[in-house]
Amino acid sequence: MPIGEAVIEIEDLSFSYGAEPVLEKISLAVQRGDFLGVIGPNGGGKTTLLKLVLGLLPAPPGCVRLFGQPLEMFKERARVGYVRQRALSLEQRFPATVEEIVSLGRVPRLSRWRPWGSADTRAVRAALRAVEIEELRERSIWELSGGQQQRAWLARVLAQEPELLLLDEPTTAVDPRAEAEFYGLLEKLNREQGLTVVLVSHDLETIARQVTKIACLNKRLLYYGVPEECSHPILEELYAGKRVLHHGHGWASSPSPSQGEGTG
Repeated sequence: MPIGEAVIEIEDLSFSYGAEPVLEKISLAVQRGDFLGVIGPNGGGKTTLLKLVLGLLPAPPGCVRLFGQPLEMFKERARVGYVRQRALSLEQRFPATVEEIVSLGRVPRLSRWRPWGSADTRAVRAALRAVEIEELRERSIWELSGGQQQRAWLARVLAQEPELLLLDEPTTAVDPRAEAEFYGLLEKLNREQGLTVVLVSHDLETIARQVTKIACLNKRLLYYGVPEECSHPILEELYAGKRVLHHGHGWASSPSPSQGEGTG
């Protein structure tokens, strides 16, 4: 698929939990090579949008297309990687090395007709190098810092060799330095490997500095385009009057409560 061709196409997508509307008539297209940041308030529908794209929630037929195919017909799931909030919480309940965790990312590529081979080993090592933790591969996942654990989870998804990477608040509960380094890794993967990235985040300033496009989502899509053209009034409307400041290369906002996984 050539650079610039649509990887995700969403047209007139609406979704409700019972009688409560969460998304209203969303339309956008993510092109191959984009680094898209999705921002908006708690309950604005960001996590729900990702889950609809992933098929984890039932999207109305014909509203979502992946790699040119209707979502309901798309079968090549290994082409799409997903890093959710608190990604390693389950893995920490059993002992495993970093390399063992990352190796699980190859499962979508295996079958009874294609067992583990040298290509799988190379993919795991390449993923560890890409997130700069190859020297930690024999360490227990329990021994790593929060930032290192999140890199391990990202490596697990990269070992899958996806073409599209979706991340939902991936730096929850890591310190600011680890967060900045993690976002830097995403930018590098996008720039050097051409990986298409869709990132949900509340960090407005980082979003403005790292991504190539932003989507301002609060049930409705208020803006979709390059960060430089997203105006202050749009951000004020997005956060319903919450104080949003422009400074330097990006924005900053007053603090919000800790975000939990949910309708986002």
